[in-house]
Amino acid sequence: MIENIMLMKIEEDLKQKLMTELDYNEALNIACNYKNVEKNINLLKSYGIVPIDKIILTRSQIFLKSPEKIAKCFAKFNVAVLVDLINTDYSVIDELFN
Repeated sequence: MIENIMLMKIEEDLKQKLMTELDYNEALNIACNYKNVEKNINLLKSYGIVPIDKIILTRSQIFLKSPEKIAKCFAKFNVAVLVDLINTDYSVIDELFN
């Protein structure tokens, strides 16, 4: 199952980091839900978020949420300001889910 990470349409470098830097259970969750994770990566990219690699490697649970839930969380804020803050300090993304 963990090999499903290789099916994701993301950079090869990120695939390798997911398999080596995440603990096994986190990597397995990503692999089992790879289609949802891809949707969330694309959603964050569509907002203009740049440090997606850092976010997925440190906060993988965000990518397991439904894209609709993530979009609703973003809708509560000024998206342009929030994206700028996240691009400056990716830990700001935690504020979306508190």
